[in-house]
Amino acid sequence: MRHVIFYCCIFFHWTPNKRLPYEVNVDGTKASLQAALDAGIQKVVYTSTNNTLGAHGPIPVDENAEFNHWKTGDHYSISKYLAEIEARNFVAKGLPIVIVNPTLVIGTNDIKPTPSGQMIIDVATGKMPGYIEGGTNVIAVEDVALGHIFAAKKGRVGERYLFGNKNIAVSDYFKLIADIAGVRPPTMKIPYHLAVALGYVFEFGAFITKKPPVVTASEVRIGKKQEFYDCSKAVKELVDCPI
Repeated sequence: MRHVIFYCCIFFHWTPNKRLPYEVNVDGTKASLQAALDAGIQKVVYTSTNNTLGAHGPIPVDENAEFNHWKTGDHYSISKYLAEIEARNFVAKGLPIVIVNPTLVIGTNDIKPTPSGQMIIDVATGKMPGYIEGGTNVIAVEDVALGHIFAAKKGRVGERYLFGNKNIAVSDYFKLIADIAGVRPPTMKIPYHLAVALGYVFEFGAFITKKPPVVTASEVRIGKKQEFYDCSKAVKELVDCPI
């Protein structure tokens, strides 16, 4: 069986070109899946993101959760949601696609680095000015890679699978990073509305320096909502289930 794993994605929450995430994440996905359909690929594993499931508070949600990031202004999240719709459209056309939705992926060889890797660097080097309390779910990159293999072998066509591990408060996550790095964690808890304003200030600075901001206003809005997930479906169907 010929499998193909797609990751048509620009993963950042800020860019001076607001059209770019849509050109790559949406149009790139559509073009790649059309090529797979034309080539007669027998199974596609499409890498999406937890962002397409939204953020719904302290009670973990599963793959049935609905996208709710329209008002955050986060072009990464919106473009990935629209890209996942394209993937589902191709399922209807007969392309056998399994969708996987990793949460916050962390691990070695993040050379760019991605926003998740940069966050670790900023905390470890004391460049994170403070934090707003929120929640996230983290998973090791090795587990995500293994999950893709399981999805190719055992994933059900048309289904999506959350790849995540630990739900953790932002303050606890930053403390964990700081403890490992041997530094003090950010201690200043920033009020939400001030944090959003600071996000816009950092974005303005990024337009001048051409370097990604420490945090964006959209990241603040998403983090405040708490991204807690129930990833038991992937464990049950992809890990525990025999081939």
